[in-house]
Amino acid sequence: MVNFSIAVNEQWEDKDGAEHKNTDWFQIQVWGPLAKFAATLKAGTPIIVEGKIKPETYTADGVEHETFSVKADYIRKIDYSAPNEASESKAAKPAKKAK
Repeated sequence: MVNFSIAVNEQWEDKDGAEHKNTDWFQIQVWGPLAKFAATLKAGTPIIVEGKIKPETYTADGVEHETFSVKADYIRKIDYSAPNEASESKAAKPAKKAK
């Protein structure tokens, strides 16, 4: 199993022209063969993660907090320098289970 965090950055301008920035962090859980690929990722590598959202709660300093983690089913590394992202991106999918 591999755990890591990803940041989702958001930038916008309001109607008055003021710029705003926000960053949300998500915990990613990777299991099975996909974990081997996830372990090769370096900080700052742009990726796409698809999976199941899992709500969680924890208590810190007597206050209960809610958070979400993602159990990854699919991870795709994005190469923005490639002329055609669809053909140049590297994707990793979990191995199919035998029936």
